[in-house]
Amino acid sequence: MWFYVILFICSLTTAGYCTTDFYNLLAYRVTGSTLSTISTSDDLACAEACGKNSSCAAFLLSDESSTCELMTSLTGIIRDVTECSYYVRKIGTVMVGDKTLNFIDQLRISILYSTDDGCPDGWTSSSATCSSSQMNASTCNQLPSVLGATWDGKTCTVPKFTVSYACPSASYQLYNVSESYYCYLGVPAPSAPDQHWDYYNNICYEKTQGNLASIHSAEENLIVNGLGENKVIGLIPTNGISGMVTGMSSIAWFDGTPVDYGNYTYPATGPSISMTYYFTYMAVEGNWITNKKVLPANTTLACKVEATRVFNKVN
Repeated sequence: MWFYVILFICSLTTAGYCTTDFYNLLAYRVTGSTLSTISTSDDLACAEACGKNSSCAAFLLSDESSTCELMTSLTGIIRDVTECSYYVRKIGTVMVGDKTLNFIDQLRISILYSTDDGCPDGWTSSSATCSSSQMNASTCNQLPSVLGATWDGKTCTVPKFTVSYACPSASYQLYNVSESYYCYLGVPAPSAPDQHWDYYNNICYEKTQGNLASIHSAEENLIVNGLGENKVIGLIPTNGISGMVTGMSSIAWFDGTPVDYGNYTYPATGPSISMTYYFTYMAVEGNWITNKKVLPANTTLACKVEATRVFNKVN
């Protein structure tokens, strides 16, 4: 089955920020529940609204009505050659056994098996399979072929899985943080004076396909602190690459997750004065420093990427 997706990469603008990447699905329709609707025909504004809401998994942008429908609790990806207006949040890699899947199949499996319980929510579990009478033949037959789904006229049956998580290589450190699995890697920071956070994040992306790390707990701060002596992390200004920061309301994590934890040293309460923001780095003690423009010696880029979700069939 052929498919098209376009990676829609959010970038900072002077008017606002969008730091969560989305895929624009061409010739596919997304099914799920409506979270809310906003008035805009601007794809960046729509992506920003979805990225800021942790419950938002996708959005539908309508040029005709100038509306953006934020979506949650996704139920499927349906082939529809007339559609090009659905965007889905970028997900971590999904594998079934040792098979690498295309993005649409990865997305469909992530939606179907939204938890690690072995069977999709609401399906009947047996020793090695999961079954549902709520699907029709068309929807069942559109499930990824790697699943080997069967339709008997009344019931759709798919395999039961065990789920594990893996990193790209043994160089990464795998951790379960806040009920999600991430891989962390320390990448040596180049000697490049007067560079901003975007320069360092691009290096992280090139090396890992991830971003400078966001940190949401003391536990995660300890994990990141173990990556090196001084670490650049993903706390950035919301108003541009070299934007002026006037307080906590004008900073964000690059990956779009909420700023819900801090461990600041300079200033002790976080960015609170008007200043040009170059980067945030974590000192050897684990404290965050936000008011420097030159990195100290022996600095590492703290890179963070979602772990690969690996499905193995229950025998």
